[in-house]
Amino acid sequence: MTGSPIPSNENERLERLEYYNILDTDPEEAFDDLTSLAAKLLNVPVVLVSLLDNDRQWFKSKFGLDVDQTPREVSFCQYAIMQDDVYEVDNALQNDLFRDNPLVTGNPKIRFYAGAPLVDEDVTLGTLCAIDFQPRKLNEEEKRTLTIISKTIIRLIKYRRDQQEAERLAKAKDEFLSNMSHEIRTPLNAIMGFTDLLSGTALDHTQRSHIDTVARATKNLTVIVNDILDVSKLESGRFELEKQPFQLEKMLKHVVQLQSVKAKEKGIKLMSSIDNELPGYILGDETRLTQILYNLIGNAIKFTSEGEVELKVLVKERSHNTTRISFEIKDNGIGIEKDKLEQIFDRFTQASESTTRLYGGTGLGLNIVKKLVDMHGGLLDVESELGKGSIFSVVIEFDLDRATDHSDEEIETKKTEINSLAGLNILLAEDNEHNQILAKTYLERNNAVVDIAGNGDLAVEMIKTKEYDVVIMDLQMPVMDGFESTRIMREDLKMEMPIIACSAHSLVGDREHCMRKGMTDYIAKPYTERELVGTIMDHAERKNMVKPAQVTEDFKAIIQAMRKDEGDELVDNLLKIFLNRIPKDMEELASARETRDFESLSKKSHLLAGSLISLRFEKGFELARSVEKYAFEKKHEEANRSSAMLIDYLAKTIQSLQNH
Repeated sequence: MTGSPIPSNENERLERLEYYNILDTDPEEAFDDLTSLAAKLLNVPVVLVSLLDNDRQWFKSKFGLDVDQTPREVSFCQYAIMQDDVYEVDNALQNDLFRDNPLVTGNPKIRFYAGAPLVDEDVTLGTLCAIDFQPRKLNEEEKRTLTIISKTIIRLIKYRRDQQEAERLAKAKDEFLSNMSHEIRTPLNAIMGFTDLLSGTALDHTQRSHIDTVARATKNLTVIVNDILDVSKLESGRFELEKQPFQLEKMLKHVVQLQSVKAKEKGIKLMSSIDNELPGYILGDETRLTQILYNLIGNAIKFTSEGEVELKVLVKERSHNTTRISFEIKDNGIGIEKDKLEQIFDRFTQASESTTRLYGGTGLGLNIVKKLVDMHGGLLDVESELGKGSIFSVVIEFDLDRATDHSDEEIETKKTEINSLAGLNILLAEDNEHNQILAKTYLERNNAVVDIAGNGDLAVEMIKTKEYDVVIMDLQMPVMDGFESTRIMREDLKMEMPIIACSAHSLVGDREHCMRKGMTDYIAKPYTERELVGTIMDHAERKNMVKPAQVTEDFKAIIQAMRKDEGDELVDNLLKIFLNRIPKDMEELASARETRDFESLSKKSHLLAGSLISLRFEKGFELARSVEKYAFEKKHEEANRSSAMLIDYLAKTIQSLQNH
């Protein structure tokens, strides 16, 4: 062996390796597939993707070899990177450079080596090398195969770097949008909230006009911020539509009612025509469908100076399980030139510069509509004539199954009522003084008792000394943020009261991230009084309410009726099985509840539901199904509360049946 050869561009080569950020990274399937393919095509036992740094060769992928690296000074690849073509050693024992090499004289006893340089422009990063333990020689076709795969590996290394850069930029964009959202939404929340509070006081005509102007301006700013965030969410590819039952006609009337204020201000008519065959309930994302129609109707009103705007909703097709519905928004506004019809759905684009100057706007609304319609698998079409108006039509197919079975009581959103938070002690963890005052005002107007913590650390200390029914947790606070504060409350203090995240951040995944960190729900700033109070009502259990753990049934009457229908023998057998099995089920249920094993909790309550309905214990069946649902959805507080109710119910059931 002689001294190690060093390429003339060694410094540039090492810098390029560092640029690609590939050394000492985890194995990747794409690289492993290529080494496996090369081994099969060349019929050799070992193939390596070898990258050489200062003092070693490190293997990004290795087929047929267990080690991750070897010293550069004993490597065959140090010579291969000096070549332009495949470097081949047909018998290492007969080669002056390698006959004394420890990789030849000792394990793995290399006899044959062929290395194709991994060339990135004029810089060689390493090799794709084939190794055999017997002397041999590659033919020209095999050399071409090795070279082709080496070029593929270089493309893969470049693609990997481009992907990393794209992910870095996407993360930077998300962080920027998150910070921008926080910095704008935090003061916006205070402005909107106090404007709303002020509008409810006695004002003269001029003051009322000023307040209305501020309200409209803040709403417009909120729309712009939300549009920018929505575009980011949609482009991230991580945005998912919900699929929940909702009352379509009610939603349509709500959208028309919201937009009728704008129409009235402009002196134009807003009309709606809804098909009588419209199904009562459909499965879908009510929020996003509302957004589609709200944007399209708002656009029509915006570009119509006089006349009318009409929403027409028709059932195009209907089967047992699905329905195709057409939503048509027609206006007699300024219209759009035919050669501009396609580009109006692009980001930051309007029909013309004069349109932007005259009517304003960001050019994001229709882009969001297009993306949302595409996510629904729907069709979006536009017809327009300059100076005469436009017709935008959306056709979407919705599922009907199960949705039609829901009663109004199940679907109806919980309404905010006067005194609706009476009896609740609420801890508000919020560092912004304006938002402290606003939230405290909202909550105290609804008869809650509110304490304020200016940071997460203080919130933890306060909750140790006083029992709270609900915690409103801002996420970004000094000293200790909302996530760490929540972790301490859940893990260290073992507290299970609802913790509602409240943040000016509003990016895709924020809600899910909060749920994973142990929070119960999430509300984004700026919020309204109804939104804040309604969210609390969804989760809070007031002390002056009857505890739902008192679920019981007339077991004696149920068993007597069952004996009459099914006979004593069957009922006695069912009761025997039930009484023998339930105590153990209760223990397992309690254990799963204590350890927060939601998967076991869901499975066990599913089995219990079957046992309970076999004895016609319908209330118990519904309770078990609730536990199953909440546990499956990992809704901590609901699963914890309902499973406690189920254990209490089962204990009463056993006691009653044993006395029967």
